[in-house]
Amino acid sequence: MTSLPAHPPRDGFGDFLTAPVLLGRLRFPYGVVAGVLLLLLGIGLSLSRSPLLGVLGYETSAIVAVAIALILPWGLAHRLTDLRAQVEADEAGGASWASQAEGRGAGWLLAAILLASIPGAVLVLAAGIRQLIPASPFVRNCDLVGGLAWYAGITGVTTFLVFGMTAGMAAWCRHGRGVGWFTTSWVIGSIVLVLGHWILGPRVAFLHPIAGAIILPNYSPVVNQDLPYWVSRAIALHWGLLGWLLYLLAWHGSERRFSGLATWRHDALHGWRGARQVQALLIVAGLAFTWWYRGPLGLATPMSWLRHELAGLRTTPHFRIHYDKDVASPAQLDDVELLCEFHYDAIARAFELTEPLIIDVWLYPSAAEKERLTGARGSVFAKPWINATHVFATGTDISALRHELTHIMGREFGPPPTYVNLLAGIAEGTSEAIAWDAGPDLTFHQWARGGQELRLAGSLPVVLSNEGFFTGRVPLNYATSGSFMRYLIDTYGMAKFRELFRHYNPFMPGHIRQWKQHYGKSLQELEQEWRTWLAAQVPFSDRDRETVQFTYEQPAFTNQVCARVVASAQVKAQQASAFRLWDLALAQYDLLWQYQPGNLYHRFGKLDVLVQAERYDAALALYEEMLSSPQLNQGLRSRLLGVRADIALRQSDWDAAAAALEEALSLAVFSWQDRDGSIKQALLGLPEGARSPLIAGLTGRAEYALFHFARAEAGIPFTSWIPSYLQARRLSFAGEYAAAMEGHTRFLLSDGVQQALHGSTAAALGDPAIPIAVLREGLLVALHDAVWSHDLAAAAALEAWIDEGSQMRHGASVPWSPADEVRIQLYRDYAAFQRHRAVPPPAIIQAGLWSRALVPPVPVVPLEAPPAAADDRPGTASRQDASQSVPDPARE
Repeated sequence: MTSLPAHPPRDGFGDFLTAPVLLGRLRFPYGVVAGVLLLLLGIGLSLSRSPLLGVLGYETSAIVAVAIALILPWGLAHRLTDLRAQVEADEAGGASWASQAEGRGAGWLLAAILLASIPGAVLVLAAGIRQLIPASPFVRNCDLVGGLAWYAGITGVTTFLVFGMTAGMAAWCRHGRGVGWFTTSWVIGSIVLVLGHWILGPRVAFLHPIAGAIILPNYSPVVNQDLPYWVSRAIALHWGLLGWLLYLLAWHGSERRFSGLATWRHDALHGWRGARQVQALLIVAGLAFTWWYRGPLGLATPMSWLRHELAGLRTTPHFRIHYDKDVASPAQLDDVELLCEFHYDAIARAFELTEPLIIDVWLYPSAAEKERLTGARGSVFAKPWINATHVFATGTDISALRHELTHIMGREFGPPPTYVNLLAGIAEGTSEAIAWDAGPDLTFHQWARGGQELRLAGSLPVVLSNEGFFTGRVPLNYATSGSFMRYLIDTYGMAKFRELFRHYNPFMPGHIRQWKQHYGKSLQELEQEWRTWLAAQVPFSDRDRETVQFTYEQPAFTNQVCARVVASAQVKAQQASAFRLWDLALAQYDLLWQYQPGNLYHRFGKLDVLVQAERYDAALALYEEMLSSPQLNQGLRSRLLGVRADIALRQSDWDAAAAALEEALSLAVFSWQDRDGSIKQALLGLPEGARSPLIAGLTGRAEYALFHFARAEAGIPFTSWIPSYLQARRLSFAGEYAAAMEGHTRFLLSDGVQQALHGSTAAALGDPAIPIAVLREGLLVALHDAVWSHDLAAAAALEAWIDEGSQMRHGASVPWSPADEVRIQLYRDYAAFQRHRAVPPPAIIQAGLWSRALVPPVPVVPLEAPPAAADDRPGTASRQDASQSVPDPARE
């Protein structure tokens, strides 16, 4: 038996910090290496949101991190094998193993961090080339130093995981199960943890070194830097470091194996025992604390914590609705239940489904609460593999609910294990094709036609691909793919489409040929068919063309200069404006203009702030500057003139306001521009007692609008359509549909609407004639609120009037657009569903008043008129008293 040389135990922290770290022939003190690592972690924490290239953003950082995690272990595993061979050849029998393992291990850790930074340095160099050479194909990044530091910090986290994987693989392959069990279980447990949180939970887990430190903070262009964010960010980085530290601490040098007890028991050959004990204790305490409180800290959202936060539960035949018991009202929940079942019924019929589903709907009370629990604020999402969707509601009308339910209910023919097609264009396009609600201006077919004709969207192979879908103009890609999928369903039937959805695999070689297998035609042939059909069947006017051009004139987010920096500054400017911090908001908009000179949206933001701050001289100077801008197209000019009109209205300059509004209306490309301009033009003719509060309500703070509209209504001596319309629309926007119904009734009975519908004498009373754009939207919003408030009799009255041709005075009719017809059909379907379900009516119904408002009045026969000579002729009715044949408004 060979005796081992004596090595006195080293318990002091001084020896621990001065122990050598070996990197080839280089030697560094352990304390210096630890300081460098902590510095990198600190830089990563402080600059974690800085962009690298803007255009690449989180996609590249995640791809590079995963590539490093997959490639480096194979390149480094043999280095551990060589070290083992050297130790076995050591005559000391491993007496110096502890120092060698820790020194070389820390050295490799530092080397891997440097190696992992190389791709980031290359990308930063590319960004530098973009700044020096404007014609280069790269998009300029606004913060190169921050980008490099951000990438270095992120790859440091990745490297910690890489070394855990490296050690586990090497130990498992070379040393046997007992030696490699600890590190292998750490790596496997980390992966299982993040997959479990991602698959089963409502968010991506912070606790995983890669997913927590890279993907989640870049989930959207802007992440709020609140306390939970910083805590979770620090913990995510720390958890990555803990894996490597535990690997080092658990190695028992004298026995050449991993053992947690080796950290605590006395061993003369095991160095720095006291320092190890303190470090291990802190690690274990940190792990236990962060795991136990991961829900309250916002590090992750386990399902147990989510059920605690959304403790309420409502069940229907097809849904389990989870809600906040302290916020949701019984009436709101009743409406949500009904709306969920309505969408389920419509989707099941469209998909021709045969298998019933039970779906979990997690209903958050607000976007802010959803962000706290899921990490995503404005977006809603679904997880088809567990039949769950996460949404938030304003009132009871959840606009994206049908889209998300479509993702889930397509699982009957979706490919496992996700049950959704992995090609973004097919998955998202299918949901849009079934939901089919593109908004108030154009249908999906019209958006798609405009995008193709104006070359704002790519070809179908590009739009449908995962890369092209998310790097182009994403909203337009949703519309384009939705239009194409709807064309396939309507033309070739649902059966073929289901087969395509189930079997199309974008990761198969030559996957583009799968279109021919399912439809007998290539994707190029189908695209040409679809384009021909759009040109022949979809109405598309010059104004529609301007609408599409205006909406998507800006390049895609991934092609914008300083995109992520700009997104962050925009949020700061909006928040400062909301808190009336005018100088701060103006400074942010000036900064945005420096980042993206020529982008007039930043100038519009500054102009709006100046108007709200009542700095009219500065606002008019900026208006004149913008008026001569070469980037000012038709839609932007109309918007700019609308702001000029607001300034004139606030200053009581009626002539300037009238001139600006007239020109703005002549250039309008959106329905809201028509509506807002027409309303402001109409109120110029009202008495001062009504005009002033209406101007305050339309141009001032939104939270005071209802108060001003009520003041205006009290100041008008006759029945006017303007204040009642504005009140009803504001209440509808807030989800107060039942309260909005009374305002809609006053609107329909107003003199201006009656004049437009039946040719009454409203003009003689002084009420301005209602513009057709306002009448059209007012009727649509009224129908919407009637259906959503369950006043089905009132909805039926308006539906009947629409079915009869929407005739107005002089034989004209309301010009319903294709987008209007889509909305009307949705309201009809929901009303029919409620009638089938025998939904009880509200406590106060407006049906009788609405019917009278929409039916032309019967001409009044003068009482002194002589009897008709044909009273006694065969086939004629006997004359009745006029009081019996003419409706009496007073009695009704």
